[in-house]
Order: sequence, then C-alpha cells, then structure tokens
Amino acid sequence: MNRRPDDKMEGAPDKGLPLQSGQTETSGHTEFKPAGGGGDDPITRNLKRVYEDIAAEPLPENLLKLLERLDKVDNKNG
Repeated sequence: MNRRPDDKMEGAPDKGLPLQSGQTETSGHTEFKPAGGGGDDPITRNLKRVYEDIAAEPLPENLLKLLERLDKVDNKNG
C-alpha cells in the first residue's frame, strides 16, 4: 500500500477520533480515567479483595529457604 506524506494513520489518537468513555484530552495526549470514582466499581473491589487475600498468605517454605541462602551469600560478600 502506497502512502502519500499527507495520509493520516488510521486510529491515531491525535487525529480527531472520539474519546473512549472515561478518557479526557490533555495536552495532546489521551489520558485514561477509570470509571467508578476512585475504584468503587465491582471489578476494582474484587481485584483488591483477591490481592489482599493473596498478600496475606504466608510465603512458601522453599522461598523462605532461598531468601535465607541469598542473605548468607550477601553477608559473605558484603
């Protein structure tokens, strides 16, 4: 496909395309703003809940042993 210098790329954000829901035009760049006012939508709430559940779990024993070994090596070199 041959393009002339004045051809515009299809889908480029600065070519006057309509903004998506929750987006605003800021200094030539399209900025995404999440819906729900500060993470109060069901998807965000569920993601936070799952993350908090996983973050509260204890580290696996093999990972703790690896960290101990790395600390020992670091102390020897350090």
